[in-house]
Amino acid sequence: MEVELSNFRKSQNNSDLEKNEKEEDVSVRMSDREQTPVGWPMPNGFPPGYMIRIHGLAHRGGKRFETNFALGPEYQRSKIAFHSSFRFGEGGDLVNNSYDVDRRWEDEQRWNRLPISPGQYFEILILCEPTKFKVAIGGVHFCDFEHRVPFTNIKHLDIRGDVTVALISYEDNTPQQRPTIDHGYPI
Repeated sequence: MEVELSNFRKSQNNSDLEKNEKEEDVSVRMSDREQTPVGWPMPNGFPPGYMIRIHGLAHRGGKRFETNFALGPEYQRSKIAFHSSFRFGEGGDLVNNSYDVDRRWEDEQRWNRLPISPGQYFEILILCEPTKFKVAIGGVHFCDFEHRVPFTNIKHLDIRGDVTVALISYEDNTPQQRPTIDHGYPI
């Protein structure tokens, strides 16, 4: 299912949209250029086997952008289960962390040689597994981040910074049961 972001924002409380989100993938293609911050409600949470796909353009001359999987829609007042800061200075870094409601950051994890540069289009995939998030950039696994906050509490994705977002997709990536024939061979 694909909807324009402006229509999605108007209908985010629409029961049909929530029903579709429970039954199938939801994809939102942003109108021409969606400037940040972009808020994406996740009423069904972020369970294992589900993936977020983000397509965007890192701004020329930009310094950083970030994604935040938060427990509530008010980004600066919510606990953040998974924060990723894509930083372009000095060869580029990806910094992952979590944020406590007591207004303190936990211990950060940093990876060098970020494969995204200012002025470049990108695809980021974030897969939720039972014990960690897996991050891929450009279709290549880049890093993992162990859960510090129960993934079942995640209710909102926030994207902000020097980036234009073109697409956000919420996809069911759980293995599907394949039908079998006699002797248990897959069809």
